Amino acid sequence: MFKTLKMKLAARRVERNKTATKKTKPAAKKHSDSAWTRIWAVITWPFRMIWRGLVAFWNWVRCIDLIGLINLTLLIAIIVLFSMLIMDLCRCGKKTIVMVPATEVAPAVTVVTAPVKPQIEIVEASAPVRPAITLPIQKKTTAEIKKTATQNTFHGDVIIDGELPGTKISHCAVINGNLYLQNMRKYTLPQGVVINGDLYIRNVSMLKFYGEFTVTGNIYVTHNSSFGAIPKTARVGGQIIL
Repeated sequence: MFKTLKMKLAARRVERNKTATKKTKPAAKKHSDSAWTRIWAVITWPFRMIWRGLVAFWNWVRCIDLIGLINLTLLIAIIVLFSMLIMDLCRCGKKTIVMVPATEVAPAVTVVTAPVKPQIEIVEASAPVRPAITLPIQKKTTAEIKKTATQNTFHGDVIIDGELPGTKISHCAVINGNLYLQNMRKYTLPQGVVINGDLYIRNVSMLKFYGEFTVTGNIYVTHNSSFGAIPKTARVGGQIIL
């Protein structure tokens, strides 16, 4: 009887030892497995979150009604088209400003019929005036001048062109109009000429004055013309415009 009891106790001890060894070994393995699973869970966590999001999005899409999705798309397209139309209308409302260059106004010509004092004023200097070359003047008596000049009177504009034969004026000539001197290398204005108008000097290299003269209007000089010294006894009612 004791032998059987000893055998039973021994058998129980062996079983206890076996169960103890079985419990200790899997515990260490389980501990090691839990560490690797944690590391793997940390590494794969973003991918699992992305996968869950994709699955949730797919489930949401599957649950959406097809007709409602089409209506939503049409509504967004209508909103975009109307916004583009409003932007085009706002752009068309802006007016373009066109700058038109101002036209040049011709200079006003003031004619003084009875000047009290001669006034000479240079308004615009577009070209330098060439230096005056004074030549000795042969003095003549007033009697000789009266004999040679028969008081020529011209009504209207007088044009003296060096390239074309035309009218010639003498001393003490009276011109009731404008006098045009053009296309000449040298020209000497006679003494005592009275111009009841303007004097135009065009393409004259050098204009000399024989003596006193009278111009009730302005003296216009082009850029390719020049004139000599004006006598002190000359009377100019307007201005010298270069």
